[in-house]
Order: sequence, then structure tokens, then C-alpha cells
Amino acid sequence: YSNLSALTQPFIDKNINLTRKIYSNQLSEIEDEYKFDAYIAGSDQIWLDKYCPNSFLDFVKRKEVKKIIYAASAGKKSFFNNKKKVKECKILAKEFNGISVREDRLLELCHRKLGVHAKFVLDPTMLLTPDEYLLVTDNKVGNSPIIFSYILDTAEYKTQIVRTICNKFKIHSTAQLRQWIKKYNSHEELKASGTGGNSLMTKG
Repeated sequence: YSNLSALTQPFIDKNINLTRKIYSNQLSEIEDEYKFDAYIAGSDQIWLDKYCPNSFLDFVKRKEVKKIIYAASAGKKSFFNNKKKVKECKILAKEFNGISVREDRLLELCHRKLGVHAKFVLDPTMLLTPDEYLLVTDNKVGNSPIIFSYILDTAEYKTQIVRTICNKFKIHSTAQLRQWIKKYNSHEELKASGTGGNSLMTKG
């Protein structure tokens, strides 16, 4: 394992039933190999242009399969700016049993460009209870607890907010997640651990 996966892989192995590792050019093999009753696609930025129409399950040909998109987000490079992909995804979207998004701006885009009604839902990370998040607060620096911050688009004013909170409550802050990964894992290690350009699907 890389240092990063060494912390996460044991939990995954114990708690999540996975398929074999599947690359994007192998998606069509899933149907024959596993014959799932249902697929759920989600959530973080799955509607980036480069992930569509795969994220609309274009490789699923059986009509009886239930298909759901949960808490989709699109980021800045959305497929909605690509007319060809919008046309493809509009056809695929009508085959879904349910579509939900976690960005309110996508509600209108789904209605206008895909011709489907989407529901607005929470970011999945907000579905955990406070107690479940508190499981990670046991680690301390000396007698001080640690706060972990993950900020997608870093900016000085955001860093200052974290700094102010830490000073007020006398707690230590970890490095940003990306900095943590960069420190403990080289780009080659991440590729070797299989995190580049592939996916795992849960079974069960």
C-alpha cells in the first residue's frame, strides 16, 4: 500500500464488498460479469464533461435494471456546455428511476436541457451524524485536539478563517488534504496504487 491507502484500505476491505478494479474502457464488461439489479451513480463532480456519458450509465443496456443518480455535482467544466453530450445524456436521463443533485443550479439545467425533474439533496458528507464525525477527534497534539480542514479551492481568506478558529479554541490544524497527500505520496505511488483512471463498484 501507499501511505494513504494503508490508512483507508483495511477499512474498505472489512466493510465494503467491491467488484474487481474496473477501468473506464472496461465498463461494458460489468453487465455480463456481475448482472447487477441496480446501479447508483454519484456524486462528486460526476457530471464533469470528461465523465459523461459514462456517469449516465451508457454501458447499461438491460431495460429492467434500476438506475439512480444520487447527489450529482458538475464542477466548473460541466457536460452541459457540450451540445453533443447534452443530446446523448438527455436520452439516457429519461431511463433513470430517480435523479438528485447537490447543486441547486443543476435543478434548472436538468429541467431545461435534459427534460427531467431532479431533486435537490444534501452533500453526502452531511449525512453522517456528529458522533460519527467525532470518531476522528481522538488524535491530539500534546493536550490539544486537532481540527481537520478540507477546502477545495484554497484562498488566503479561507486559510485565515481556519487560523482564527484554531486560535480561538486553542486547537491545532492539520495540513490541507491535498498537501497531506503530496507530502506522503508521490505521483508515481498514487498511480501504482491504482487511483488514476479507474473505479470500483460496490456489490451487495
